[in-house]
Amino acid sequence: MTWIERTAYPQFKRLTSARVLHVFFTPSPEKVDWAENGPAARSRASRWCWR
Repeated sequence: MTWIERTAYPQFKRLTSARVLHVFFTPSPEKVDWAENGPAARSRASRWCWR
């Protein structure tokens, strides 16, 4: 079996800081607007649940 270091799989740190999560995984205002008002947002049920 191949060692994990020799594969194409990314290696993540065991712990990720809250800042990194916020910076890289928070949607932009444009993306939030698109999710709320875009073509797929036909019903209230299909909108984001975090509001």
